[in-house]
Parts: sequence; structure tokens; C-alpha cells
Amino acid sequence: MLWFLAVHSWLYNHIPIVQFVEQSIFLVVGSPPVHFHRMIFRSLSRYRDTGLLLLRILIGLSFLAHGLPYLKEGPETWTKMGRAMEFMGLGSFPLIWGLMACLSESLGGFLLLIGFCFRPACFFLWITMVVATVMHFNTTPGDLYDKWVVASHAIELGSVFFSLLLIGPGKFSIDRE
Repeated sequence: MLWFLAVHSWLYNHIPIVQFVEQSIFLVVGSPPVHFHRMIFRSLSRYRDTGLLLLRILIGLSFLAHGLPYLKEGPETWTKMGRAMEFMGLGSFPLIWGLMACLSESLGGFLLLIGFCFRPACFFLWITMVVATVMHFNTTPGDLYDKWVVASHAIELGSVFFSLLLIGPGKFSIDRE
């Protein structure tokens, strides 16, 4: 961002057309000339809650679409998913662990979408991504890079859910703060 400010400042001071454009906008719009880079970066904070809403909708729909088929497939799929807990040292009850993962993805995605019970949903989705990351690192053959490539999606989404857990749902949610 600093390079942008330096370039704009140099352009403004050394090239008359930049001043002319900003002053022309002043004549048309009727407001004093504004340094656009400052205006853009300062005004973006007004859209923080809109950005959170957009993020919640997109990731919530994605997880709802991802988790519902697993939930519909039944106990065989749940048991298969629940076996990932063996890598966490919890090998018993894979059916229950798998059902919890499927519910976390589908119900958690829906709760994320509407912004209700937001932080608990983010917590369970984060835990699901942690387990997925550990499972990918333990089951993928190859070196660390190969494991990282396979686990990167779960790592990225885990980071998003942990961040959302800290940030909160924003004002456009059922859980308004």
C-alpha cells in the first residue's frame, strides 16, 4: 500500500494531468478534490459487515452442499469419516464421530449461512478441519510438500473458521452483537 501512496503522490506532484483530473471531478461532483487512495481505503471499513455476510453466505452454502450428501449416505459413510479420529487417538465409536462430522458440515454450514449460533458452529467446523488436516497428513504418501498440497484446503478453511470464531457474525445475522 505504501508504494501506491508514493506513486500517487509523485504523479500528483509531477504530472499536471492527475491534478487536472481530480479538479475536473471536483467541478462535476461539487466536492473538494480528494486523494482517492485515502478515500477508498478509509471507506472500505463501512462494508465490513457486508463482507462478513458475503463470506458467511458463500462458505455456508459451500459447506451445506458438501455436508448434506454425506449425511444422506448413511452409517457406512459416517463410519468411514469417523475413522479419521483414529489419527487423533480416539478410535472408538467411528459411527458417532462420523455423524458428528457430517452434522458439523451440513448443520454448521446452515448455521453459518443464517448467522445463528455462529461461534459454536465455527468452533465445530474448525475442529472438523483440524481432524481433516491431521488425517490428510497421516494418510497421504510422499514428502511434506505432497502432504501439504493435499491438506491445504482443510488448513485454509480451518484458518477461516478460526478467524470467524474470533471476529463474530457481523450485524447482518440472527446473532447480532
